[in-house]
Amino acid sequence: WIPEVRHHCPFVPFILIGTKLDLREEYKDAENEPSSQGNSFVSYKDGRSLSNKVNAAGYIECSALTQKGVKSAFDEA
Repeated sequence: WIPEVRHHCPFVPFILIGTKLDLREEYKDAENEPSSQGNSFVSYKDGRSLSNKVNAAGYIECSALTQKGVKSAFDEA
């Protein structure tokens, strides 16, 4: 979707949002590895790296379930 954003809105900054943060945190505390359950998660470091690679104006992680980071995402936008 990034090529489409760049094509249709070439001078508009965008923020990359990592969603479902609660799932990653849930597995961090669990004994089971996420990959054994068919899940994989993007680390904050990897999300930030992708944000830099695509020249996003920022990177924010959030969870609609716990509301963690949601206000920050809207405030930043």
